[in-house]
Amino acid sequence: MPKISRNRCQECAARCKSSFANLPDVDLQEINRLRSTVEFKEGSKLPLNFDGEEGFYCVQAGHLKINLSHGDSTGTLRICGPGDLIGFNHQPSHLSIEALESGVGCFLPKKAFAKLQSQSSAVANGMIKMLCSIISAKDHNILGLERQSVKNRVSSLLLGLNDKFGTPSKQGSKIDVKIDRDTLAKMAGTSVESLARILTELVLEKIILREGRKIHVVNEKRLQQAAFD
Repeated sequence: MPKISRNRCQECAARCKSSFANLPDVDLQEINRLRSTVEFKEGSKLPLNFDGEEGFYCVQAGHLKINLSHGDSTGTLRICGPGDLIGFNHQPSHLSIEALESGVGCFLPKKAFAKLQSQSSAVANGMIKMLCSIISAKDHNILGLERQSVKNRVSSLLLGLNDKFGTPSKQGSKIDVKIDRDTLAKMAGTSVESLARILTELVLEKIILREGRKIHVVNEKRLQQAAFD
């Protein structure tokens, strides 16, 4: 289990990756007052409602996946890590959050946070920037599903995950998050069988290296070519 910091928001390293990165001390003090620390284990589901009060999370440590249900189908929206905000822009009834590993998040009640957001331009601007980034990523994904081949989509997904979660390794860059093949396939808009075939191709082309559930990007330039050619 990752080491959990119980420091104030002002001292949280994950905050520097979040929409709260550039907030003045007075706003951070209020967020620190509102938050509740929630620990989670691998495979657990995180509720978006505590004692009848809806809220959202700022991830401090660990990785999670966000699933969105529509009718009888469920898809994975994205993978989140330290500094990401989860649940701010969705109805809890359609959203589920599953921990990919043990970690900790800070739960913030929506109503109280909305009041702070209305009073602070810095908080409001940070949230707008975050939402615009999510919308831009969604537009890119929709365009990719319409125009790209399966190999393009899988390669593009790996590039995005490497950009967000990549850490230096002897092989190049390790996508340092546990993601099963079913989740990867859903995010790429393909079947598990097609995903496996493309991953094998990328390994044979010495673009990636697979190590259990982890993937190393060996040649990022060639992965970019595979994503956009």
